[in-house]
Amino acid sequence: MDAWKQLVNTALLGTEKLPLNPEALPSRIQEKLINADKTDPESYFMKAATLMLAYQKAGEQADTSVMPAIVPAEEETLPYCSPNALVVLKKLLSQQNQHLSLISFWAETCIANNWIIPPDILVAVLDLGADKKARFIRDKIRKIIGKRGEWMVQFNENWQYALPLYEDKLWQEGRIAERREAFAVIRHLEPSKAFEWLKAVWAEETAKDRKDFLLMFEKNISLGEEDFLQEVKAALMADKNLEKAINKEILGIVEMLLQRIEKLKQKNQTVAEKSGFLSGLFKKIVPSAMSDIEKEFLAEVKWQNYDETNKKLEQLGHLSWSAEFSQRVLEGIKPDQTNYYQVNYYAPLILELCRCLHPQTANYLNGITQSNSNDWQFNQYKERVVNPLLGAFDTIAEIEQL
Repeated sequence: MDAWKQLVNTALLGTEKLPLNPEALPSRIQEKLINADKTDPESYFMKAATLMLAYQKAGEQADTSVMPAIVPAEEETLPYCSPNALVVLKKLLSQQNQHLSLISFWAETCIANNWIIPPDILVAVLDLGADKKARFIRDKIRKIIGKRGEWMVQFNENWQYALPLYEDKLWQEGRIAERREAFAVIRHLEPSKAFEWLKAVWAEETAKDRKDFLLMFEKNISLGEEDFLQEVKAALMADKNLEKAINKEILGIVEMLLQRIEKLKQKNQTVAEKSGFLSGLFKKIVPSAMSDIEKEFLAEVKWQNYDETNKKLEQLGHLSWSAEFSQRVLEGIKPDQTNYYQVNYYAPLILELCRCLHPQTANYLNGITQSNSNDWQFNQYKERVVNPLLGAFDTIAEIEQL
């Protein structure tokens, strides 16, 4: 019987029934027990057990774990952005209400110069893109994070959006909420691609999901989508379940989209015309006059009702605002239209919505700053809305000089 088993048996039966036989113990432990008092069996047993446990532990090998090999990041092939550009970016990232359009414009400038961002700012930029509000600038972030940024993505699941074809993967494998997000991004960046996506899976989608995807068609709708919408309308009209509420809603959306296309035909417009504002600032596609959607918004909105107005503004989404519309929005929340608290609520949202910053908007803003009004509420409006927008113009000028 080996020593450890004897110790266990003695512990179970007791030293009276099964006294410990020291000769069964390893010789090194016997040496340590020479001076132990054998007349006290319990004490002798405890000393032997303690030594035996230490003896066994001393002979064990420590557990080892094998870490997966981490391949180092590849060497960068593009230069880092200039020190001045880095100063501007850090300023934009440090602002409490980050103006995403300015960050987007900064990223476009980097892309145009084949610059990437240096390692010390990568985490901040990747974290910025992880916010859903920034999903429309993720494509630009992918292009400026360089080889190190691509390497870092593997260590944080929130940065997975920076992987190539991230939206494609979400569309194919994601949950419905993720698929909607992917569709919204691609509908904004590549409308025709989003259209092909939906056409390919239309028959497999639930009625509710069809409705949600069709609602995103209103932005960037094109003449090439008319045939598909006509087919959807015909199928709905022939469906015996047309009386279902969801099918009626889908039919209403389809008819609204077809009306939009008809207006496009009548006006012979495209959404591919660039307006000139501040040296082609942001390189956005901006209509020269207010769109029907903008006119409808201004006709319906009641500036005094913040919740309703805020909801309508968010529903408009990432449109490219006309100069007239952005100015009318600014006029709508002037202190003579709203109270101080509403101005404070609107301020961060207005800064983002009025991101086109056309020259005539700048003239309008400068005109307000010339006012000698001592009205406290009006001065708060200048501080919370007007001055930050004018500050955005200064940042734009900095970026254009990089």
